[in-house]
Amino acid sequence: MTVQKVSNHAAILVIHGIGEQNPFDTLDDFSRGVIKKYSEQGYAVEASHLCATRHSGGEDWVEHYISLGLTRGGVRRQVDLHEFYWAYMTEERISLAEVMEWMNKTIDKAIGASSLPKKLQDKYHEHGGMCFTGIALPIKVLIWFFSLFDFLPTSWQPMLKKVRDWFGTHFQDYIVGYLGDVAIYTATDEKSRYYRIRQDILASGQALLEAILKEERCDRVVIAGHSLGSAIAYDMLNRLNIRANLDPALPLNKIQGLITFGSPLDKIAYVFREKIEGGKIIKAQIIEHLHSFKINRLLKKSYPVPVRNPFLPRLNDVRWLNYYKKEDKVSDFLVFYDIPEKDNIKLAATGDGAVHAHLSYWEDDAFYQDFMGKLEL
Repeated sequence: MTVQKVSNHAAILVIHGIGEQNPFDTLDDFSRGVIKKYSEQGYAVEASHLCATRHSGGEDWVEHYISLGLTRGGVRRQVDLHEFYWAYMTEERISLAEVMEWMNKTIDKAIGASSLPKKLQDKYHEHGGMCFTGIALPIKVLIWFFSLFDFLPTSWQPMLKKVRDWFGTHFQDYIVGYLGDVAIYTATDEKSRYYRIRQDILASGQALLEAILKEERCDRVVIAGHSLGSAIAYDMLNRLNIRANLDPALPLNKIQGLITFGSPLDKIAYVFREKIEGGKIIKAQIIEHLHSFKINRLLKKSYPVPVRNPFLPRLNDVRWLNYYKKEDKVSDFLVFYDIPEKDNIKLAATGDGAVHAHLSYWEDDAFYQDFMGKLEL
């Protein structure tokens, strides 16, 4: 059989979420799911391990990725699968005490957060959006409980130390390894020592994405982010839109899809979006301009002195597919963003609890079948 020259060359950049992540785990999980679907569609699949020199953070490094050669009916296609691995940047950078303090402040923010426009509230509750106070208050009680230890008699301290040690032994790795990543990444105050880490994560991810975009053989690019990785993917595209306005030569037309799964983006936006007080209408509009990628129009305000946005929306045509599950309490039907209702996709429940549901996307056939079909991969 004569095989035609490759005329369709796509690239997918996958970004992992929180937890004890290791290099190539995400690439392995995602590649296996994609390969399985192509095989079921009748493609002959050839997988190759390729390398490329990349540059970020002032130094060169070597990226390892998987390239799939796909042949069916004499037609040849190519799909490259890239992984942005960032877990090492947050490793051992925050303590249990600091995470607990962050949790306490975050819960206060969640409970006292300003309300959403009624249309967004209705849509959020219509699709089963989680009540923040439902999980915030029990954690708040736990934090209060431990804070009381400092006020108990000295004679109680040996016993209380055992309780704290037991708690640390059984839960410290989980709290620091998982919630610690969120605490570090959601630091938007430039005075915070974690802010630099967040910026390094975004700069490294953006450098990799730009390198992929500039590869001549690549026709189109899709970004996929799981859990906190979906927030990183979103922020990278938001930054990329700003950068493209300053460098029009950047081939943003190649970016054709954003896939978020198990995404906490609504929760992050609800709790951590910056609130401008004191009538600072100029600052408020600058902040809006810097975070305007596919933001729901209902969140945009009118001002007595409107300031023109200098950044043209060069990524508005990117199709955003968001996948969530009822049992996955991290994920949501996203309402803060401009996503058509048909592209907020609820996947079938797993029946194995919230933790399994949050991780189950990697092995969910319906997930791969849906996004590969809709994005014509």
